[in-house]
Amino acid sequence: MSEEEIADILRKENLSDYPDPTKLSPLAQAFWILEVVKDKAKIKRVTAKTISFLLSELKEIDLKEKTIIRAFARAGNKIKPFKEGGEVYYEIMASGREFIKERAYISENGVLFFTGDNSWSDPNKNFPKVIEMLQEDLCIVDPFYGNGTFYVLEKFGKNRKIRFLSCTLGNEEKQNESKFTINLQRFRKEFKNIEIRKYNKPYELHDRYIIAKNALVVIGHGIKDLASKESFIIFLPEKLVTGFLPKLKKIFDERWKKSTKLT
Repeated sequence: MSEEEIADILRKENLSDYPDPTKLSPLAQAFWILEVVKDKAKIKRVTAKTISFLLSELKEIDLKEKTIIRAFARAGNKIKPFKEGGEVYYEIMASGREFIKERAYISENGVLFFTGDNSWSDPNKNFPKVIEMLQEDLCIVDPFYGNGTFYVLEKFGKNRKIRFLSCTLGNEEKQNESKFTINLQRFRKEFKNIEIRKYNKPYELHDRYIIAKNALVVIGHGIKDLASKESFIIFLPEKLVTGFLPKLKKIFDERWKKSTKLT
């Protein structure tokens, strides 16, 4: 069956029971196509090229074939790849369907609650769900930084530019600054896409937040100690922060220019 024929079938189907893919992360958008194609068109597996075509045709989402392939490389058991005739086809699995539901829930409800009891799984399993939803380069503000900062920042990966602005070293790290400096050097060597700077006016930085192209994320507890205490992470999509997101980004850029590289 051709890509156009698949698109025609899906245009005639009622897809209202499925999440809105325009509100999902790129990986979840690709999964969304696999799900509706399998359920509605009764086609178990398609190529990344077909996924890209269908997203463009059905939802005007421009997701490149290469981007899909790279995303699928880290999808684990959420999909099952098949090689046939020199092409790679992908089929969504049950964990892939669950992945879509989780991302849709965050998008619609906008809140993650960390109790402080799951200090390992919350930053490792739940916080990355929010990261997946953020588009393009990121600006992060947190008044305090420390060894735990590296632990959280590495969750953002190595494929996009991230600027982290802070001002005060944590009390524990102050007691052993040489250890912190070693960790900083090791982190910087591997994560060349992430730059950490220190702002010399700590009284101007208070809240913790992440600025993305498509959203603002407010973090209730310090990033370096993420999930160690009861806290909320609030995801605000672009449509809710359109009025002040550009201004917030401008303020960040101004402070960034006045800051110094952490050494």
